[in-house]
Amino acid sequence: APAAQEAAIAHVDEWSALLDRVLDQKPCLSLKSLAVSGDDLLSLGMAPGPRMGQLLNDILERVADGDLSNEKPALLAYAKKHI
Repeated sequence: APAAQEAAIAHVDEWSALLDRVLDQKPCLSLKSLAVSGDDLLSLGMAPGPRMGQLLNDILERVADGDLSNEKPALLAYAKKHI
C-alpha cells in the first residue's frame, strides 16, 4: 500500500537524521576513544590489573552518560580520586 510505504520511509528518514546528529557529536563509545588510557592510570601510580580495567570502564560509562567530559584533565582528576 502506497500510504504505508510513505509512512515507513518517513520513519527511516527520521532515524537516519537522528543517527547523523548523534555521529556528528562524536560520542565516546569505546575505551579506544577515551582521552585517557591504561598508561595514564599507570602514570598516576595505579597498578595494572582488573581494577584498572574496572576504572576505565567506569570512566567510559560516565563519559557516555554525559557525567564526565572526554577531556584528559577531567578524566585524570576523576581517576586520581578513584585509585
